[in-house]
Amino acid sequence: MIKQLIIGDATHELASTRRILEGLSDEQMSWKPHDKSMTLVGLATHLINLLNWQIAILQYPAFDLATIPQRREALKKRADVLEDFDANIGKLIKLLDECD
Repeated sequence: MIKQLIIGDATHELASTRRILEGLSDEQMSWKPHDKSMTLVGLATHLINLLNWQIAILQYPAFDLATIPQRREALKKRADVLEDFDANIGKLIKLLDECD
């Protein structure tokens, strides 16, 4: 029961995040909210990194950000962001479903 609530909550949040990513255009990807900020595509790629780290937490017995191999450099296009995001959603939901 609790596992299904967690999966449902994750699915809902990830769907909301994907809708925001879908609304981006390639022309907007170089925009920065502040001079000291990452670009919009860098921020979108960071969301993919967060998914990668969640996947790593479920896959490996230890988690160290300094050694994690699944860190993405900033992607260039919205289509690439959506493709990676979707692939990681599938992996994360599968891993959550396999947890006991």
